[in-house]
Amino acid sequence: MSIQNIVWDWNGTIVNDAQVFVDTMNFLLASESLPLTHLQDYRQNFVFPVEQYWKHLGFSLNTKEFNKKNSLFIKQYQKNMFVPLLHPGIKKLIGLLNAEKIRQFVLSASENSLLQQSIKHYKLTSLFVDCFGVKNLNAKGKELLGKKLFKKHFLNNKKTLLIGDTEYDARVADALGCPVVLVSYGHINHNRLSKTNKTVVASVKELSDFIFSNQ
Repeated sequence: MSIQNIVWDWNGTIVNDAQVFVDTMNFLLASESLPLTHLQDYRQNFVFPVEQYWKHLGFSLNTKEFNKKNSLFIKQYQKNMFVPLLHPGIKKLIGLLNAEKIRQFVLSASENSLLQQSIKHYKLTSLFVDCFGVKNLNAKGKELLGKKLFKKHFLNNKKTLLIGDTEYDARVADALGCPVVLVSYGHINHNRLSKTNKTVVASVKELSDFIFSNQ
């Protein structure tokens, strides 16, 4: 595989924000007098679609109730969305890949305006050719969005690597027909990701080694 393009996931893959998601969810759980969660449980049980994870935590929701509570989740999340740091070494890696003339993009299940704010805050905008976030607050539509990205930028799927941190990213890569590497330092633990039968790396160093060994 000769990598010409890289499509990055954002949350958990580039920015180390899993704990912010846990803290935000605990805010809602406390408001419903439900048991609180913790990072280890989150990384073992968080799934897409996110409604399934909410049900795992004890919420009893129909679609209307979920949309209302999810809006509250997003509002609370926004208060702390710039608290987490980037994963150590990730900005340097993105810069090195740019120096190698590899085109880089962001494809995220985050709502697009929130995604653009985040990328700007972390001063990464200039390092990416384009950044695509979904147009809803429910983290849906990443596959279709990916197809739009590939079409807009004429990406060769066989020479484009998708990097993400969830099983959802593996499914998106399959839908796009491109190879994927999953990072287990994000929102999902290594044991779960290994069951996808995709390449899984545990650190930014391992990720870097994988990419440059496939150049």
